[in-house]
Amino acid sequence: MTKRRLIPIRRVGLWLVLLALILTSLGNGPARAMSLNDFYAQNDINFYDANACGTGAQATLPGDDNASAIFTFLISTNFKHLDGRPMNAVQAAGFLANVWAESRFNPSAIQSGKAYNQAKAMSNVGGYAFGIVQWDGGRRVALLKYASRHGQDWRNLATQLEYLKTELDGAERGIMRDTTFRTTTDPGEAARRVNIVFERSGNAYNDTARPKKANELYEQLGGLSATNIDCLGGSNSEAFGTIAEVATTMAGWGGTYRWGGGHSSLTDLKRRIDVKFQGGNQFICHGGNCPPKSNANGVDCTGFVRAVVYVATGTDPGPGMEGKPKLYQRITAEEAQPGDLFVIPGKHVGVILENYVTTVNKGTKVRRFKTAEAKGTRTGIVLSSQYASGKRVFRYIGPGREGAVSTGGTTSRGGMQWRID
Repeated sequence: MTKRRLIPIRRVGLWLVLLALILTSLGNGPARAMSLNDFYAQNDINFYDANACGTGAQATLPGDDNASAIFTFLISTNFKHLDGRPMNAVQAAGFLANVWAESRFNPSAIQSGKAYNQAKAMSNVGGYAFGIVQWDGGRRVALLKYASRHGQDWRNLATQLEYLKTELDGAERGIMRDTTFRTTTDPGEAARRVNIVFERSGNAYNDTARPKKANELYEQLGGLSATNIDCLGGSNSEAFGTIAEVATTMAGWGGTYRWGGGHSSLTDLKRRIDVKFQGGNQFICHGGNCPPKSNANGVDCTGFVRAVVYVATGTDPGPGMEGKPKLYQRITAEEAQPGDLFVIPGKHVGVILENYVTTVNKGTKVRRFKTAEAKGTRTGIVLSSQYASGKRVFRYIGPGREGAVSTGGTTSRGGMQWRID
């Protein structure tokens, strides 16, 4: 699947955005699926531009354009009770799986294919659910009143997404405050919590279809989120991709250290990246002995380096550097450049950000590295420094290598890179 970059678009008045959307769905028939450009071109939201990288390939989510629009809305819209942030890709995939289960992404859906009846719709009767998340009873009436108050057709997808935000920022804030939903790295668990707390379907605790679909959606989305994929080039000053730049940004997240974190599957690693190595309790692991849920989304020093190299190059190097001559080349400390990697054999690894010589002890010159590293449970993932003495130094030479080490050129890996806010 072709991944597309995020482009910030200047905000205009909400009414202008909604007017443009209404014009695309006039009439009482089903609202047609809208393109991402239609939905976000005039809004202060990041959105996926199919042509941003000049690949000519159109990447889509399963279903139709509505699925793409809904997912993009969830990962681009700040929610009051999610600490003023958008959902991450794990949360959005869980939510999107529920939309799939309820309506197959169709904003015109009425429960069981029933016909529209104004009097019935404006009553509090149940079993007559409307829209993408199948609002029923009083919630259905509130949706219809919201649409009428704003002069919009309730079938309009943008109307329903804006109403969804009012619910999540207000009466239905419970899911945004749900500890499991906020911290899980499992899309299936996120879907289960959305079903239990927000949808409240009759089979919420035993439903297996939504968790399964959430994991499928997450895999198909490839870990995309508002903090992730971007394309290289153009005038976007936020785009970057060198190993040193990625390491610097990741160290600034304030993520947690988790012994063994980041050593398993690539899917697991992506999830940890997507939540910025945050979630769970910090600083309670001792000697590698971590309770099952502590620092759940953190990484250790090896996992951190793996994440950095993966994001910067597009290649998953797996944990560890030694014994991988096709990926890493041993160099001297004097040759080290920003983006090279240091190893304390059997103990620790990190990313070199700067190689310099300083004077200590009455004129003695020593070589030091400024670094980004996951140092431990009490320090977390930080910018730090190390003496060069006793360190082995490696340079990544694997796929996507061109520009991965900061040498004054640009970064390229097949026209794609990750963007991390």
